[in-house]
This record gives sequence, C-alpha cells and structure tokens, in this order.
Amino acid sequence: MIWLVNKLAAAGQKPAVLTRGYKSKGGAISDEPAIIERACAGVKVLINSNRIASARRAVYELARDVLVLDDGFQHRRLARDVDILAIDATRPFGYGRMIPAGLLRESVGSIRRAHAVIITRCDLVEKDELDVIIDKIEETNPKAVIATSRHKLGEVRFGDGSAAGIGEMAGKKIFAFCGIGNPEAFFGQLQKCGLEVVGRRVFADHHNYSQGELDAVLAEAELAGAQAAITTQKDYLKLERLEAGGKVKLGFAGVRLEFIEGEDRILKLIIDD
Repeated sequence: MIWLVNKLAAAGQKPAVLTRGYKSKGGAISDEPAIIERACAGVKVLINSNRIASARRAVYELARDVLVLDDGFQHRRLARDVDILAIDATRPFGYGRMIPAGLLRESVGSIRRAHAVIITRCDLVEKDELDVIIDKIEETNPKAVIATSRHKLGEVRFGDGSAAGIGEMAGKKIFAFCGIGNPEAFFGQLQKCGLEVVGRRVFADHHNYSQGELDAVLAEAELAGAQAAITTQKDYLKLERLEAGGKVKLGFAGVRLEFIEGEDRILKLIIDD
C-alpha cells in the first residue's frame, strides 16, 4: 500500500486511501492507516465502513484524483480501474479452504478478477514452492500481470530515540512479539537477518495492548536473556501510550516492500504515461 501510494504521488497524482480501518480507544487512527499517514506525505486516509461515502468525500471535498482501496478486493460496489491482489508466498491459498476452515475470504477462482498479482515474502520460500504458486496464478488468470517481492527489514527504532540498522543487530539476542496476521513470517524475517530470537509471543491480529501485557512481555524477554524486545511498527503504534520499564529495550523493525521482478509491469498499470 505504501509503495503504491508513494508511486502515485511521485507521478503527480493526489491519492486518497479508503479503508474500513481499526480504531483505538477514543477513535484515534491506528494500525495500517496510521502507518500510511506517517510514511506517505500529503496522503488523505479516510476511515469509514461505507467506502462509497468516503469516495464521494475524497473526490468532491478533498479534490483527490485517485482512490486506493485498502483491503478492497471484495468491495465490489465501487467500480475500479485496476485490481491488484497480494498473495503471501508463505501461505498462498489459505490452505485451500474458505473461512473458518481455512483463510480464504473468496475461492481461489476469484484471482480471475485481478489485473495484477503481487506475490509477497518470496524470499521466505524455496524456488520450487514459488514456481507452484506462479503456475497456479497463471492457470487461473493467464492475463494477470505477476510480480514477485519481499518484505525488507530496515532500521530498528527504539523507544529511547535510538536506532540501529538491521545489519547492526545481527547476532543480538532479541525477544520477538507481534499481533499480525502472519506472525511466523515476521519471526522468520528477523532470523533471516541474523538476529537470535531467544523467545517469542503471538497476540491476535490488531490486538490492543494493555500495560500489564507489555510488562509481561518485557519481563519474559528479560528472563530469556534478550537484549531487546522487537515488534512490528503496526504493533508499536499501540505501545507508544504505555510505559516500557525494565532492563530490556523496546523497539520495532521497520519494513518496506522490495520488488524482485515485475515492478515495471505493475507501474504501467497504475500510472498514466
């Protein structure tokens, strides 16, 4: 999402992001919408379960000239010019079953509606596994543009204002925790970058942390001999209001989308010449 919005803005367009969103206590913006606002200068993020109302406001009140739906593949009441589907290479087709038996919100055949498919976390699977995913997409939708990508970790930022490159953290003992949809992928990325994960804890996706839960995480990290407790930026946003005490530093690992192949073909779809 951040890659897409920044590319549109760099091309001279005025994007707005339309999202259902998840609101924290007091109605403050949280999770992905907050990250998008911080990472994309000038973007308007509109949170409303009624995407049509958001679209009207974006166009007629805020003079936005391109609308980006966050998690909008299933929202078909709004006409769209381009449908981009993201598929996680570490669990690509939701175990082949719809919710609640699997992870799919729609059948695999819905790939036929996509103009483009971006396969993410390709660096966390073997080549033959990735080939099977690509073959399945091509078999289902021969016309779709297919791109491969990875989530690249960057700086680790700590609550005390300090920061360290992910390379500088190699060999450090850390306690990893998060409340995201695919926690194992996050843990795998940390280990792939050379960090020694001495403990981990998983919370539900979009979890709102309490002071007691943060205290318990930091105590568990200290007991495990960790030098730092690391989470995602999405989780860290919900921890900023809490007090991080104890000896273990609390921080988050920044991440960005990096294309392996196909970025140019995606750009041709979304940016007018």
